Amino acid sequence: MAPTSSLTQHLREKRLLLLLDNIEQVAKAAKTFSAILAAAPLVKILATSRSPLYLRSERIYPVPPLDVPCLDTGPSTGKLLGSSAVRLFIERAEAIRGDFVINDQNLTAVGQICSLLDGLPLAIELAAARMKLLSPEALLKRLASTDGHVSLHLLSGGAHDLPTRQQTVRDAISWSYNLLDDDCKKIFCWLAVFAGGCTISTAEEVCSEEGDFETEVVDAIGALIDNNLLRHGVPAEGEPRISMLQTIREFGLEHLQKSPADAKARRAHAKYFASFAEDAEANRRGPEYAIWAKRVATEHDNFRTALNWSFENAPDLAIRITAAVGEFWFRQGHWAELRTACEKVATAKWIDLLPLQARCARFAGQCARVTGDPERAKEMFEKSLAMSEQCEASVQLVEALNELGGIRLNNEGRNPDAQALFERAYDLSLKLNDQDRLAEALFQLGDLALAECDFDRAAEKFGEAAAICRKRDYQAGIAQCTSYLAAVAISTGEYDRASSLLQRALEIHDKAGEKHNAAWDRFKLGQVAEGHGQYTQARIEFEESQKAFQQMNTAVGEAWCLYELGKIALDTEEFAEASGFFEKSLLIFRTLGKANAWVTLQLGSTAICEGRLRSAKKLLQKSLDIFRQSGSKDGIALTLCEIAHLDRLQGEYETAESALTETMDLVVQMESKRYAIAGLQEAFQLASARARHECAARLLGKLETFRQEIGAPVPPRCRTEFDRAIASCREALGEDAFATLREEGRLASLDRLYS
Repeated sequence: MAPTSSLTQHLREKRLLLLLDNIEQVAKAAKTFSAILAAAPLVKILATSRSPLYLRSERIYPVPPLDVPCLDTGPSTGKLLGSSAVRLFIERAEAIRGDFVINDQNLTAVGQICSLLDGLPLAIELAAARMKLLSPEALLKRLASTDGHVSLHLLSGGAHDLPTRQQTVRDAISWSYNLLDDDCKKIFCWLAVFAGGCTISTAEEVCSEEGDFETEVVDAIGALIDNNLLRHGVPAEGEPRISMLQTIREFGLEHLQKSPADAKARRAHAKYFASFAEDAEANRRGPEYAIWAKRVATEHDNFRTALNWSFENAPDLAIRITAAVGEFWFRQGHWAELRTACEKVATAKWIDLLPLQARCARFAGQCARVTGDPERAKEMFEKSLAMSEQCEASVQLVEALNELGGIRLNNEGRNPDAQALFERAYDLSLKLNDQDRLAEALFQLGDLALAECDFDRAAEKFGEAAAICRKRDYQAGIAQCTSYLAAVAISTGEYDRASSLLQRALEIHDKAGEKHNAAWDRFKLGQVAEGHGQYTQARIEFEESQKAFQQMNTAVGEAWCLYELGKIALDTEEFAEASGFFEKSLLIFRTLGKANAWVTLQLGSTAICEGRLRSAKKLLQKSLDIFRQSGSKDGIALTLCEIAHLDRLQGEYETAESALTETMDLVVQMESKRYAIAGLQEAFQLASARARHECAARLLGKLETFRQEIGAPVPPRCRTEFDRAIASCREALGEDAFATLREEGRLASLDRLYS
């Protein structure tokens, strides 16, 4: 009797669980297992295997890697210790080295090691074995190279009583690799060029570019998935996505580098992603912007890999990729690597690609600007402008003019020069009949008007730019204009309108992964909440924005968040905390080479509240000097208002009146209820202090009207003094006269009332 028949006969009446390990070694015995199950209905087989047996009765239960901590948001100690991968590392490290202690300093490194190793138990155990000589921080540095590769050499030295294939990660992967046929091995190595995975159609296109395979790529992918050398991920927009664990990818790259196909595979990969980036850029200014932005974000690691290879081996592809993907990367906050790539491109000698180099020089300048390096930004914008003029690239010329104008406006305070550059860009856009560039020039002119407190003109220009973007269904442009229209609304005290606009802008920015713009949207939502007196909500928005800016290394954004948090502390009478926020904010601005008059103004206000009147006088005068030099109407008005406050407290009513007169003249020019409230508040307090009760009652009426219209309550720090002045005015006039005069003030125009 045949052995199989004897075994089947023996098991026929048995009720048992048959345990089989590593049956991929005897995959050809699958029919035997099927025969056993058919003949012995009470027998069950529990088997481990690196690949399925392809039997009808087979039920597959994948064994995933251990869970690893998410490191994107700075995980807490609790979350790190909650990871099963981290716990395994600690357990094995303690077994290897009795005095191994986990602490706040090395726990993050352990989490990074486990994440780098994709939670693979064998890799983690082998890494933990290195604790005999190395600290977690030192191991991480050796394990992960600067270009993101993992050292398989370190993942060795397993216990001698284990099978050979379990003593090193390389041997463990070889076990599966050696089960493949030759074509599948080649395709596996080609697929290793993809960083972060790819769609199946992408894999087919790259492998078909120059690969010479008898097996269909899609069939090879199926076999690699079955052998657990590829992972089948969540479909991206309906198309399945495949990826490799990092250690498996390193194994594939090692084999690819030893083969003649290495250069062909990498070139095919780089060519594909150069074309992909150009398709994305072509569709960026349209209704599918968010879709393409998501695709670019998903393929970020592939773009990075393609660039790294291309800069060394095919610079023309590197320039194409950088120029095409730059706008997406800038908006998504990848400033450090974008700046590095763009500065490489900008210094290359490629006359026929000069327009693309001009574009990249502009991106480099933008990255320098948002990370607090305005001098380098100016240098790169000027370089972009010169390149654009040299090769007569009109589109790049317009964009360089706009960016250089932004430096003149926001960093140098040279508004007339900025206006000349913006108007030149506008005129050139009209001449080209380029609606996209025209919208950009209008936007910049709106930003200039906003800086000069010409809110009507700012709203007009942003509105015109938004109309062009809507006509072309350019979502990113719509969102940017909408966010800046909200900034205008905040300046004029239209908080409800600002909130509505910001919600619309934030939805687009979040959907497209524009972290930087989304952070500024949330910052402005904080300003809206602050204006409404909703200090808890405002604090949440500013703290979230600050965290986002810190993660993106945007010092300017962080400084402004600290400034706003200081204002909240000041308004809620937490003066020591307010000073702390303002000092931190000022320190950042000084580090960036900027004297910030707004922070100095608030430090002066804090000094008044703390009774340090001499210090307050110096700070306010310094703030006023800077604002006058830059021509900032809102800054001048608010500083004069605080100077009037200080003079009133010292009994210097005439000088206070003089300061307030200029304040109210500026407020009338700006047509802003937000700034009018600040002026009216101090004007009412001064009139009450001078016993001009009829005037005070009228001013109170207008002040209360504006506060009610925009939903801006009296801040807690002003409430006691304010209520005392109202009571004094009511008592001096009598209830009827007080009410009549108060109503007159409600109905009077602002300019007539104050004059």
